[in-house]
Amino acid sequence: MKLIKSNLAIALAAAVALNGCGSGEDEETTAINIPEDTAPPSISIEQAKLLNEPADALLESSVRLSLSKAAKEEVTLSYEVTALTATAGVDFEISAGDITIPIGSLSSTISFNVLPDSFDEEDETFLISISDPKNATLKTGFTESIVTIRDTDPTPSAGFTTDVASVTEDTGLFSVELKVDTASGKEIQLPFMLSGLATESQDYNVLTESPVIVASGQTSGLIKFEILKDSVPEGGESIVIELLEPSNAVLSDENKLTVIVNGDL
Repeated sequence: MKLIKSNLAIALAAAVALNGCGSGEDEETTAINIPEDTAPPSISIEQAKLLNEPADALLESSVRLSLSKAAKEEVTLSYEVTALTATAGVDFEISAGDITIPIGSLSSTISFNVLPDSFDEEDETFLISISDPKNATLKTGFTESIVTIRDTDPTPSAGFTTDVASVTEDTGLFSVELKVDTASGKEIQLPFMLSGLATESQDYNVLTESPVIVASGQTSGLIKFEILKDSVPEGGESIVIELLEPSNAVLSDENKLTVIVNGDL
């Protein structure tokens, strides 16, 4: 009986030992190999920049360059500048050059200056483009930046320098001056109409066609007349000049002028 019990104990111990041991394959762990990212980063430039034109002091600004991932090698690239409607050295300052982005960085900038002026003018633009990268690629569609300088100067006002003038029939050639309070970067057109007691072609000829053109950068214009002498004794007559709605300017309060032509009586 003791022998039978001993044999059973040995069998149970062997079964327990066998159940506690897994196969060699179960104990092995599977290694996951993640391939190293060796592709270079892509680089892009801020596509548009809008700035208000400074009134009386230089404005420092920049456009941003961005990498798609941190650089593992030093990145270099070139940039060019193209004046569109803005004028280099007058509206902005920047020279073509090269940029270096150090290892580990994600961005950089290209700096420029916007110059002040007091001209009322259209918004102006220039272009910055990037090229020839090393250790990076250019992102398609993001290689150019348009910088817009928005004009903030007030619209100039225009009108006569007086509201009445006096001439005689012996005067001959005579001019009336129009004044613009601030020089403009735009051409100003000042249309006018004539009325009054004097008769055109009989008492005077108008030598200036409407509208009067005040060129960009100028601050005055003239309406020219020829006062005609006749042999008929008469009292005074008048030429009334009225300015109409201008382009690229607003009318001042002095927008009507009366020219008194003194007669013989």
